[in-house]
Amino acid sequence: MTQIVSMIGLGLALLLVQPAFARDKIPTTVVEARAQLDPWFFRNNGRPPKYKTPPGNVRAEDYHALFGNTVIVVDQGRAPVANWKKGAPHHAIKIIWIGANGRYIWCARGGKQQGGPSEDGTDQPWAATKVKASGGLTPLLDPAFGTKGWGLSPLYDGATGEIIWYTNWKRHWWAWNVGHVQKNLPRMVYTLCPAFPSAAALGTGVNEKQTAITYPELIAQDRGQRILRPDLITPNPVEPIE
Repeated sequence: MTQIVSMIGLGLALLLVQPAFARDKIPTTVVEARAQLDPWFFRNNGRPPKYKTPPGNVRAEDYHALFGNTVIVVDQGRAPVANWKKGAPHHAIKIIWIGANGRYIWCARGGKQQGGPSEDGTDQPWAATKVKASGGLTPLLDPAFGTKGWGLSPLYDGATGEIIWYTNWKRHWWAWNVGHVQKNLPRMVYTLCPAFPSAAALGTGVNEKQTAITYPELIAQDRGQRILRPDLITPNPVEPIE
């Protein structure tokens, strides 16, 4: 009897220490996603939520309307997959330019500064794609990293401009980039990555007030002209396979 009680006690203990993501449901809004992510971020132990299917609420057909010639400003302190092991500087910023002409250009500060259009100094073309997942055709933004089955699924808030990009890693979907969508490039991108293409060449402008290189400081300076398109949100963008 004592052995049985001990085994039951061990089972309960193991259940209690299971990661939170084992009980998490797939979020359908940024608010729900942040409710799952933030406890991990502030606790900063264990692993963040992961999902068998990608959270997302934008159709592939709407990607160009929402993301064409826009800037994603990312708080790397809230990017679990990219940073939980190598550790980016606290709240360091990542900037992604998504061009309507298919250019995907980023600038990020990780363990070292990375300048230029991308890690290898070339632009990366992006495309809206659909893959078989979630029991249907799931829309993804493919930044053409050349990794089979790789892509980004956006969970977007049309009222605030906040966004969380999810990516597939080790057969699960994790939060990859957490931030917001805005119109112009922050001035700080040219401090962080001097070789970044000029705003004029990209056909956009520069927010001169955004000079800080950490996300909270940059938002305190200016929240940016957010892209607010609640009309482009589709709660379930997965298309059934006929």
